[in-house]
Amino acid sequence: MADFDVAIVGGTIVDGSGGAPFAADIGIRAGRVARIGRIGAGEAARTVDATGRLVTPGFVDVHTHFDAQLLWDGSATPSINHGVTSIACGNCGYTLAPVEPDGLEFIKSLMARVEGIPLESLEQLDWSWRSWADYFDRFEGKVGPNVAISVGHPAVRRKVMGEAASSQKATPAQIAEMAREVRAAVDAGAMGFSSSQSPIHLDAAGEHVPSWFAEPEELIAICAALKGSNARILEFIPRGVLTEVSPEDTSVMAEMSRAAGLPLNWNTLSVDPADLGKHERQMAAYTAAAGDDAKVVALMLPVQPMKWISFATGVTLQSQPGFSAIFQKKTIDERIAVLLDPSVRETIRNAGKGENLGNVSKAVDWGDLTFAQIEDPALKHLLGRKVGEVAAERGVDPLDLVIETAVADRLRTGFTRERLNQPQVDAAAARAWADGRVVVGASDAGAHVDLQCGGTFTTDFLTVAVRERKLMPIEQAIRVITDVPARFYGMTDRGLLREGAYADINVIDFEALDVADITERNDLPANGPRVFGSAKGYDHVFVNGVEVIEKDRLTGARPGTLLRSNAR
Repeated sequence: MADFDVAIVGGTIVDGSGGAPFAADIGIRAGRVARIGRIGAGEAARTVDATGRLVTPGFVDVHTHFDAQLLWDGSATPSINHGVTSIACGNCGYTLAPVEPDGLEFIKSLMARVEGIPLESLEQLDWSWRSWADYFDRFEGKVGPNVAISVGHPAVRRKVMGEAASSQKATPAQIAEMAREVRAAVDAGAMGFSSSQSPIHLDAAGEHVPSWFAEPEELIAICAALKGSNARILEFIPRGVLTEVSPEDTSVMAEMSRAAGLPLNWNTLSVDPADLGKHERQMAAYTAAAGDDAKVVALMLPVQPMKWISFATGVTLQSQPGFSAIFQKKTIDERIAVLLDPSVRETIRNAGKGENLGNVSKAVDWGDLTFAQIEDPALKHLLGRKVGEVAAERGVDPLDLVIETAVADRLRTGFTRERLNQPQVDAAAARAWADGRVVVGASDAGAHVDLQCGGTFTTDFLTVAVRERKLMPIEQAIRVITDVPARFYGMTDRGLLREGAYADINVIDFEALDVADITERNDLPANGPRVFGSAKGYDHVFVNGVEVIEKDRLTGARPGTLLRSNAR
């Protein structure tokens, strides 16, 4: 009888510790790493040849929004295609539970508005759960990656306070009830508590979300209810996230961490090209506020995902200045008629000057877009070309070229916006990634699906930041997307390749590694659209010792486990 279920032999191991890569084989038995060393012929029931490949721990993404998608796509594509074997949901405070019948439509519309998931797709769920525990239990035995979910503040506040949650300060009795609700969710397996006071998080009516109205004492009291529980994490978006996190913000976050006895991650930290020292001041400020008895850490995305612009979909863009007239129309013909209106075009042109397009995109530089997807054969010669270059050749305005091409293609054209290459910014960001006060993540995978594909973030990081721009050596890069987030989030025995750990493992052709293409697909429920980035270079991906990706393709296996707070 074979000693191992699977042997991965001949590869170069980057074990997640930050140590130098080394040559060794890995033997998997009963879902765990049973040996790292030499494995001979015949010792395993199956042998995977990893010659010339990197063998790494499965990647960990602690900031996704697969809360709804997992109910129709348990594999959590495309994150799993990009080597992500453990994910965390329930972020930014937005969860689908708990929910009462009179708050059901509010919760649906909140997820659609804030996280950019088509409402038509959300409507296809059965929505028969009420408690957080009932919702969470629906994933048992049905997921490809390992899944951790926190309980969100807006849903809890809405359940306890009803419509008043969106306008009023909570009473002491209501705060106590919210604390009990959150503690019950954690006792049922929620990994922690998540909240947002971002000024741009608005509900379907354009009003601030319920958690915006929470006073510091409410946030701290809820966190205090988790003291001594099995909770692993707190997550928070402070009010000053768009400018600079204030002393008040840092004080509240430190008190939340201190009250719960848990680490808190806030999002999102970024490097400001106009002020390269700002992110360092912020890190120093919240470190000082935390002191020795609290831990406040920033979440930071290493590489921005490719942005997608389309006039056929507008889950995110529809609420932005200049675009509402287009996306209020339901049919393609109606939208084309609006786009052909010169006054609407001028509104778009002017609105794009310095406007903030939601929480995931800045103003559109139309000339900087690239033609990424075209259906009309007569227009396919534009594929891959920059709008600005073609506009200059034709002597037309880039916005006019974008609209005229989209209209001719019946709005099937998709445009991408290239990533910036700013050496000083990149160097500052790389120093931050390695800083112990930062966790790399913030992909938003599963959210803002008409504008980006956050599920590609691991591949983007390894190809753009590591292989192309050489901002970090491979062993450190692997560590910041495996061991660091797994430890911070309390994912026991994950994120490192060592004997006894769970066998979440990637076998990667590093030189071939790439985001194969970015396209728009209509594969969500109710034919809902999403931007999808395919993966290339993942020879094998294992979750708990079971192969979920082989040669960049799903195997169909669902070996993931629910990472419950009450399970070690």
